[in-house]
Amino acid sequence: MKLTATKRLGRYAGKVLKAGDVFEANAADARILLAINRATPYVEPPKPRPAIPVYKAPEPAVYKDMQAEANDSDKPKRAYLRRDMTAKDK
Repeated sequence: MKLTATKRLGRYAGKVLKAGDVFEANAADARILLAINRATPYVEPPKPRPAIPVYKAPEPAVYKDMQAEANDSDKPKRAYLRRDMTAKDK
């Protein structure tokens, strides 16, 4: 029977088992290990779902034009003086 160790078991079947290790045990040993809460039955992890391809729509040219206009605004850049942090137009 396949089991998962819940606590450190030390040596079992010639192997040192730590918590979380998966191992095989015979029916008699499995019954005892389950009763003293040293192991739990092994549960197969679920298979991952297939990846769904992400469709990215192309950006319309209208949005690109609007972004270009926003970046090329006529506002002058502002520079700040070092000591008093007052704004000064360039």
